[in-house]
Amino acid sequence: MGTRSAPANCEGVKQALLVAIALLLPGCASLGSGNASADSPPGLHLIAHSRDATAGATAPLSLVNETGTPAGYNLCFGALEKRHGALWVPAFTPGKNCPQVFQTLAPGQQAAGETPLASALNPGEYRYVTRVKLPEDRFEQSLVRSDGFTISPPAN
Repeated sequence: MGTRSAPANCEGVKQALLVAIALLLPGCASLGSGNASADSPPGLHLIAHSRDATAGATAPLSLVNETGTPAGYNLCFGALEKRHGALWVPAFTPGKNCPQVFQTLAPGQQAAGETPLASALNPGEYRYVTRVKLPEDRFEQSLVRSDGFTISPPAN
């Protein structure tokens, strides 16, 4: 008897699940205060450039380093969280083919990226969360979150 392999389209789902688990379960109380700057390392700001986004589109992001030290980052790895009352809970984030490497963001610099927004996302307030590595944290990974933005359904 032969073995069966998973269909190719399952790989994207697997990757999305792995990213969600890696990012969100350790900080499942990323249910934080709702204030992105209070929940992120001081001096690092993740900016969602659009206050209104459409499901099925992409959302442009920037990571700004206003600390005095370099920060490791990879904006490709991240996930969406959706506001439910006072809590932020993991939301579906499409899988991406991401390099497995952190880049260095020098003090005073910013990096640009974007995240795809699944067309199946329900309308509501969302934010993006990713991990960074800082020398003062012995390069342990810390979460950095954007402020909230509204996602509307795609136009038909």
